[in-house]
Amino acid sequence: MGWLMPVTPRKLSRKHSRHPWTFAVYTEMSSDRPDYNAFLFRDSERSIYGIREYHGDEKPHHDKLRDLATKVVTDKEFRKQLISDDPGLPELWQGR
Repeated sequence: MGWLMPVTPRKLSRKHSRHPWTFAVYTEMSSDRPDYNAFLFRDSERSIYGIREYHGDEKPHHDKLRDLATKVVTDKEFRKQLISDDPGLPELWQGR
């Protein structure tokens, strides 16, 4: 099992400042397989979930994750590309 750390978008314009999205990075480390990281987001109603996965050495820097969060808020087409119906995504958000 891994852990979640919150991610915040960069400073947003007034138009985008009241968005419904929550962001986090999920990390799993293991000695017997490559590390796993995922940029996650969900809406405030917990009805829409999104993910971008990273495997092994592909771990993104926190600034890159903040850029992704900003783009999810401001770019509807980009957000659509990351939305997932994976039934495991709500489980990753348990307790958050």
